Amino acid sequence: MIRLAVGATLMAVVTYIGMGIDRFYKMRVEYLKGFADFLSYASREAGFLKTDILRIISLYCASESSNLTKFLKETAKKLESGEQPAIDCVYLTKKDKRLYESFFQGLINADYRTQEKLFSHHIAEISELLKEAENNKKNKGELIRKLMALGGVALMVIVI
Repeated sequence: MIRLAVGATLMAVVTYIGMGIDRFYKMRVEYLKGFADFLSYASREAGFLKTDILRIISLYCASESSNLTKFLKETAKKLESGEQPAIDCVYLTKKDKRLYESFFQGLINADYRTQEKLFSHHIAEISELLKEAENNKKNKGELIRKLMALGGVALMVIVI
């Protein structure tokens, strides 16, 4: 009876770990989609209405409720106080974080013509990262989740 309980517990723990890894890949895709949406919105606002970035962030955060809005609000506060914009999100890779930070840092130092190039460059970069993240979610995330569940069942059979 104890073997069955230990085996079931091991199976549940290993399966839960697999689900956590899968969630990491899903959340990365969500954050990158949120940033891509923000870049598209900011590009339109800055290009047509010549809106400044702090106003763009506040308008975007008021109209959207993605996971990224919390970090955008923090970035707006840092931009207002003159600090370097940074993002500290466990779901994003170093490359993702550098792209986010370089966008806002470049926007601080950009004039109108440079802004257009900055937006188009970062939209292209985020598109590539988003394709890669969706591919990883599909290939790695789902595969790891399924393999961990199968491994949990194997552990349970071994223990019993």
